[in-house]
Amino acid sequence: MTDQARLRFAFLYRALKRGAPSLWWMLGIVALVAGGSVIAYLALAISRPALALIGFLAIASLVFADGAFRLQRNVEEDLKAAEAELKSISESAPIISFGRAEIPKHSTIYNFPIGNGEELAEHGRVIRVPVSNAQGAPEAKQVHARLKFLPDEPHGPWAPRESIRGEWDGPDGPQVEINLPGNGMPRYLDVIFIRDRPYPHGFVWTQQSRAAVLRGYEIVTDGIPIEIEVLASGPTKPRVLDVLTVTCHAGSMITADWSNRGDEGTNLQQWNGSNL
Repeated sequence: MTDQARLRFAFLYRALKRGAPSLWWMLGIVALVAGGSVIAYLALAISRPALALIGFLAIASLVFADGAFRLQRNVEEDLKAAEAELKSISESAPIISFGRAEIPKHSTIYNFPIGNGEELAEHGRVIRVPVSNAQGAPEAKQVHARLKFLPDEPHGPWAPRESIRGEWDGPDGPQVEINLPGNGMPRYLDVIFIRDRPYPHGFVWTQQSRAAVLRGYEIVTDGIPIEIEVLASGPTKPRVLDVLTVTCHAGSMITADWSNRGDEGTNLQQWNGSNL
């Protein structure tokens, strides 16, 4: 038996089962037409079997039709309930968005431990992206970020190939997962470290890269497109994704612009990194 045949038999069975409560009054109607009682109908079946068969098929058809109608009505009611629930969930979902990337105006000294109590000092700045949940929206739970550094050239070890789990700036240190209340206030996602030394300037900025004193985390290009994806848990799985392009103009400025916001204007800060 094919799957289609099994589905048809299953539907027939469900329809007859759902229409069974109406069987007795249908039998009563047919019995009344036949002579006023079930016994009279049985006598009719003996004397005129063809007519009795027609009556039986009429009863079965009515039972099936009533059952199919009940099934269809239940399906429509379930669909309406599901649509109402989905609408309720979507209207109460977090609304996460990116703001304009923050490029610090001045560089900071960062100290990296290199062993034997010694540290390596690097001058640079961490570019961060503000991420907010709309005012009045429910809290976004377990918010985390993925960063993917997109190469201009598909070959060559110019940047890490795998996605990087982003870090959120916080008063107690970086975090990889946060909750984002619906108050419109931003939390800052660390995106990239720009060093004030000659090329290469850009580096992945995570706990792993800092522990390695940035070695092996260089981004060997001046124009650095970064795919940023922020996700949260929940029935609607809130998600926002965009590409931020950070460019180091040697001896001039740093820019950090979103790919889909051409009308926002260039986001830049003065910089003289190539001269240090």
